[in-house]
Amino acid sequence: MITLTQTTKKSELADICNILSVDAEGMRRLAFYEDAERWAQTFTSQRQGLLASIDGKNAGFIDLEFDNANSQVVLSYYLAPEFRGQGYAKDLLACSLTWLKEHTVTRVVFAYIDAENLQSIRAICHANFRYETKRQGMLCFVTIIN
Repeated sequence: MITLTQTTKKSELADICNILSVDAEGMRRLAFYEDAERWAQTFTSQRQGLLASIDGKNAGFIDLEFDNANSQVVLSYYLAPEFRGQGYAKDLLACSLTWLKEHTVTRVVFAYIDAENLQSIRAICHANFRYETKRQGMLCFVTIIN
């Protein structure tokens, strides 16, 4: 079972940073998140972080950057290597959309994915995102929360 917990605590973010630090592929794509203190400082009313736990074990995160004027959000996510390839990414994305529906007025969700990250592309498509365009070298996917 996946649980999402909103956080700005450096200690909780540090747990995820520790997981990320031993994941070379994750670090290649998400180097910004290696410093918990810097990451925690980015959280405002326009940006929030959700820690993901699977069966009580830290498994990843969701990073949400809001454009409240347009009821839009850019969603970034990370799943630790030991949880990949088991359907958890799809479930994590579904939980994220449910969280957004329950806690915000946001209805348009964007996700940018490296074209080489085939697992993430499959997960995002399974979560009912559709490909929109390519921006800044990344594939842009979008979904509408009903």
